[in-house]
Amino acid sequence: MQSTFQQFRNLSEPIGTFERLFHAALQSLVPDLADAPWYVREREVVNLFVFRHLVPQFQAAKLDISQIGIEVPVQVLPESAEGKPAVYADIVVWPHIKATLCSA
Repeated sequence: MQSTFQQFRNLSEPIGTFERLFHAALQSLVPDLADAPWYVREREVVNLFVFRHLVPQFQAAKLDISQIGIEVPVQVLPESAEGKPAVYADIVVWPHIKATLCSA
């Protein structure tokens, strides 16, 4: 089955497209946060940003939303990993959906 959604790696200008989408999502997030009458923690902001602001941008651009990851472990290079705990990124946008798979 062929997907009707695009992958960043297949776009002619993936970085420019990502920058436009991310910027538009941030612009809509700021007033949303300013309007919130409660204290908001980092993880709630990340989830709000991704699900309410970034995902709709992806959908409008017909990009596959499974390229987005939240709280994703980031590979630490062996020479810098000694004695360091696991590192997680709040938000990761992969170049394509298969990039989320790691090999053993």
